[in-house]
Amino acid sequence: MYRSFKKFNEEDFKYDLMCIPWDSIKVFDDIDDAIETWYSLFNEVLDKNVPLKQHRVKRQNQPNWLTPEIIDVMKVRDRLKYLGDEAQYKSARNIVTNLIKVSKKKHYEKLIDNSKQNPTNVWKIFKEFGCGKGKNKSTNIFTIKTNDKSFDNSKDIANEFNHFFHFCC
Repeated sequence: MYRSFKKFNEEDFKYDLMCIPWDSIKVFDDIDDAIETWYSLFNEVLDKNVPLKQHRVKRQNQPNWLTPEIIDVMKVRDRLKYLGDEAQYKSARNIVTNLIKVSKKKHYEKLIDNSKQNPTNVWKIFKEFGCGKGKNKSTNIFTIKTNDKSFDNSKDIANEFNHFFHFCC
């Protein structure tokens, strides 16, 4: 939340402050009531002249796979949705989904290739990707492919990893 000074006019603000019946504060015997009334009166003028706005803050560090190209296409997609162009929106949405999928695949393949000599880093990548044990995380990696063979059984996947790290290290 922040206060928007976009349409702030100092003269209007001063005028509104002068129009407040500040004498009404003197009616209270209890200092807490007087302060509460003062804040209430002042905040009315403040809200009128410098309204509160809510702003969504994006993550400070975006994922490495999120490229400027993807962000540009996302903006186009969002604009089409805002304009109500359903057909073009769906097309742009599908393009964004495909770009994200390809970018993530390239990113994680590169990370795994660069970490072949360090199994600890490979497991860190799997955790980042959402695989492995942990709170609310599935232990099912789904399917891996090696040498044109697919493995979806946990035991077979573990054996393939053992075989891979036995020969690469």
